[in-house]
Amino acid sequence: MGGAIQTDVSATIKDSTFSDNSADLAGGAINIDGGTMTMDDCILWADSAGIADDEISGSATVTYSDVDGGWTGSGNINVDPNFVNAAGGDYRLDCPSMCINTGDTTTANIPDDTEDANEDNVTNKKIDLDLLPRIVGSLTAARVDMGAYEHQSINSACPGEADGLLEAQGVDIDDLLYVINHWGSCPGGGPPTGCPGDIAPSPCGDGTVNIDDLLAVLNNWGCGATTTPESVPSSLLDCIDACWGADNFGNCVDKCWEAVQSR
Repeated sequence: MGGAIQTDVSATIKDSTFSDNSADLAGGAINIDGGTMTMDDCILWADSAGIADDEISGSATVTYSDVDGGWTGSGNINVDPNFVNAAGGDYRLDCPSMCINTGDTTTANIPDDTEDANEDNVTNKKIDLDLLPRIVGSLTAARVDMGAYEHQSINSACPGEADGLLEAQGVDIDDLLYVINHWGSCPGGGPPTGCPGDIAPSPCGDGTVNIDDLLAVLNNWGCGATTTPESVPSSLLDCIDACWGADNFGNCVDKCWEAVQSR
């Protein structure tokens, strides 16, 4: 019993992913014979047991977690987490995923890198299993992702970053042109691996490149710059200047001016 964990003592598990485990009897992921299990910011998905309780067997307090089949608790969901490639053993989150930015709202509940696993001589930083930063891409609140991996979208820190390139001038005319050149329906999630230009809402987009994505560029103009950024377009003349030389000059000016007027 207990395809991944078998325990008879009380324990706490945070920021972990359990998937594709199996048990002959009960508790495809976890079997608890004694004590109480406390779980937070976890994913338990597609585990299996021969008799009962595919995910958890026993007493467990589970919060802000994605549990296959459901589990009562604050912030819990029961939705396919959309792993990058579960069949290939890649349990990172892909866009879109309901596990992104929906973890615990209390940052103190996220463990620190007390063992300095990423060897940066900082032991109070929060990192994921890839040793990359936690709490990435949440614009309205500090929300960690559920599971062992934090979704590392390139436009998380700068939601207007559309072309997938972190240039010295940050979010700039290249991102504006990139959005315009990919205008229209474009399912598959935002950059860097999904639909080009679909950056709003961050981090996974909405399947359409439209005025919202242009506004994300203009409202985050210069974000990430390591040198003096270009001036953000604020007039029709600015749009003409920004689009000059573009293959679709007229369309570029129209879309740019529409976005400027919508700000």
